Amino acid sequence: MHHMYIHNIVGYGGGWYSTNAGVGVQTGHPTPVSTWDDVVVENNTFDHVDRLAVAVTPDGDGQGTGLTTNTVIRNNTMTYDGADDILVVKNDGALIDGNKAGYGGAIQTVSGLTPSGTCLLVGWAKAATAGEEVAVGVKSFGGTETYLRASTTSYTQQPVFFTTGVSTTSAGVYCYKNSGSAAGYCDDYAPIKLS
Repeated sequence: MHHMYIHNIVGYGGGWYSTNAGVGVQTGHPTPVSTWDDVVVENNTFDHVDRLAVAVTPDGDGQGTGLTTNTVIRNNTMTYDGADDILVVKNDGALIDGNKAGYGGAIQTVSGLTPSGTCLLVGWAKAATAGEEVAVGVKSFGGTETYLRASTTSYTQQPVFFTTGVSTTSAGVYCYKNSGSAAGYCDDYAPIKLS
């Protein structure tokens, strides 16, 4: 999907993420399990989309077995979305790059982590206007959500250490900017297994 203007979307209150998105891609649950490969969402404008601008998820409220690969979400502009701007769950090789979010951010669920393992989330963040904050963090890993904030106009590294729960093998890594009027930027953020 390229060069679209998607606006004034009201999400369905009882639905799962893909039913509440300006662009929603969700795998089905037939046998064999369905997949989506090489989904590209770029150079679009999302304005007043409630709940998410872009969602790429498996079936079963995100708990299904469907897997997408090589999703690319880049160079989109998102303003006034009702929740997260970008949500990618169970995806191998996803690239989220160069998106501008007025409020909200992007979250990606990563899997393959070791239970009770120590991890380092590395990432770079900056604010378009000095003094406004951009957060890089991790949640849904079996521990307390943790994050660091950047408030400079040049990229600074935001290292966040966390330990997964005793039976947890995934985590939600995110970049959020939920106050102020200027854009926030995050780049090259990913978890690294340390133990």
